[in-house]
Amino acid sequence: MRNPLHFHFITDSIAQQILSSLFHTWMVPAVKVDFYDADELKSEVSWIPNKHYSGIYGLMKLVLTKTLPSDLQRVIVLDTDITFATDIAELWAVFHKFKDATGAEFLE
Repeated sequence: MRNPLHFHFITDSIAQQILSSLFHTWMVPAVKVDFYDADELKSEVSWIPNKHYSGIYGLMKLVLTKTLPSDLQRVIVLDTDITFATDIAELWAVFHKFKDATGAEFLE
């Protein structure tokens, strides 16, 4: 597949059941989905003062490095209310143009 997608969702058990069913029903080729239990991660961020409407769930991004597989090399973190009007591969193409302070490319 040219541009496979692998979604990593931090969810509660109810959302996991719903999303699993949806992805299974849609049968989109080259899409893989993994879920991580938000309840197991709550204690990592619940101590942080927060008045955001999403509560502690908006802070779950802070524990991604502990949550996602260690062999995962590249990630685009998106909120679930994001809508793309084009192929997300175009965003990856922009990232391929980035260089670090030494001039080396970030993504190879």
